[in-house]
Amino acid sequence: MKLIAIDMDGTLLSSDGSISDENLQAILEVKKQGHHIAICSGRYHDDILHILKPYKLHLPIISGNGSSIYDNGFLKQLFLDKQTVLEIINALRQYEIPVELYTDQGIFMEKDTKSFLYNEIDELAKSSPAIDKDYYRHHADIVFSQNNMIFVRDVEELDLLNLNVTKISGNTFNQEKLSLLEKQTMARNDVSISSGGPPSIEFTHKDANKGFGLRYLASHLQIPMENTVAIGDQINDIPMLKAAGISIAMENADDVVKSHAMFTTDHHDQHGVANALRKHVLKTHE
Repeated sequence: MKLIAIDMDGTLLSSDGSISDENLQAILEVKKQGHHIAICSGRYHDDILHILKPYKLHLPIISGNGSSIYDNGFLKQLFLDKQTVLEIINALRQYEIPVELYTDQGIFMEKDTKSFLYNEIDELAKSSPAIDKDYYRHHADIVFSQNNMIFVRDVEELDLLNLNVTKISGNTFNQEKLSLLEKQTMARNDVSISSGGPPSIEFTHKDANKGFGLRYLASHLQIPMENTVAIGDQINDIPMLKAAGISIAMENADDVVKSHAMFTTDHHDQHGVANALRKHVLKTHE
């Protein structure tokens, strides 16, 4: 029996946000053989449920980069310290980066974030006319396609001391700002810093990452780590790729992500998850 942890964006999901028939059928075949499939994503728990619902997939879910672990109920949730939340928000404010909060009451997004990101894309295009604006807009739109979002003018208007926060995201395409912010916060010992890809930098509890989530779920299911498989494409997938018995990067993954994987599978628009499952789990694909 194996446990296979699969990332969503850039991995399981095609560019249009759907799960291809090939990927769906491979998942069903793996489950039929008695293996466990889990979603392991930076997305919010309810957002993942909404995506899976049309496909009638009922799977364990590791969400918020390992901050929440769910299998017929929450097994573990790692919340950020209240003071840490305030300090990270203040750090984002220093660089004028819009704030997004994942909480036990939903996702709180600042209303101006979309116009902010679209303006950044326009500025990038002015300085670098060769950039693919559609690529950047696609990634910006993923942020706003999430479910269970609550728009607020300013997150400081919320009763932050009475919110349980699992993840804080700062949304910007400005790499200089992101680099400065990461340098400023990387010495902190109370947060884990990662990215699920543009346009975000993500802060979670110091122990929360996808590797932690995979290990916790494997322990719960009594599956040895050598019998685990991880499939992903982004920086935030590296901890689970390092933790898993078999690690697989998507063709569309960055080279740094591929360097942490044992194998590479096809592009996420070419049913890479299905091909990986058939080759490494079902053993039906050469």
